[in-house]
Amino acid sequence: MAASLVFLVISTLVYLGSCATIDDCPAGVPRDRYLQVRGDTCYQFVVYRHNTHTAARAYCEQHGGSLVLVKSVDVQEYLYDQLVNNFKVSGKIWIGLNDLDTENLYQWEDGTTPVYTDWAGGEGPASTSYTHTANHNTRDCVVIDLVAGGKWKETNCESGSFLILFSTSESHSYVCQYMADVEEQTPPPFNITVSSTSELTHPCPPFSCDLGCSTFVIDNATRCPLCECST
Repeated sequence: MAASLVFLVISTLVYLGSCATIDDCPAGVPRDRYLQVRGDTCYQFVVYRHNTHTAARAYCEQHGGSLVLVKSVDVQEYLYDQLVNNFKVSGKIWIGLNDLDTENLYQWEDGTTPVYTDWAGGEGPASTSYTHTANHNTRDCVVIDLVAGGKWKETNCESGSFLILFSTSESHSYVCQYMADVEEQTPPPFNITVSSTSELTHPCPPFSCDLGCSTFVIDNATRCPLCECST
């Protein structure tokens, strides 16, 4: 029996979907150089003014977002690069992390608990430094300190003090985060094309029988005719 040669060619259309663009960001957010899209997230770098934590948070929420959630080293490095190298910013930047609800229990503004953190030395809930212990009750909000290489620091949310005697407004630039509104698309079906070139022969050997039967018995195992008349 000659061998059968069958070639199956499968062409797969890989569905990548549509990447988000600035047009997918909330309508009220200005389309300018301070708005960037990364993956399915819109980032608004509000580096052209300073606000208290409350005012910064309210501005982000006004457009359906929040202060930026820095949940991975990838996002941390992206923000630091843009702030320092692109926008040439120095100083402190509000992020969406605080312990306003429960002292020493930091949460992101979406209610999740941090897994990734980048606290500066002597900062954060695990710190036992004197500065942390003495001032933590009033330092409920968190900033990225660009002067400290982008490390996170606790700070007062609304006002601080200068030379102990003078109260000052705790105002900083900030980054807002919004979900891009990308319409979900259904991936196309796979395209499958089958082509075959075959040289086929009957699986049974040549058959001859002198019994003169009109029909013959078929062997159950080989499915080939036997020289035996069927009844």
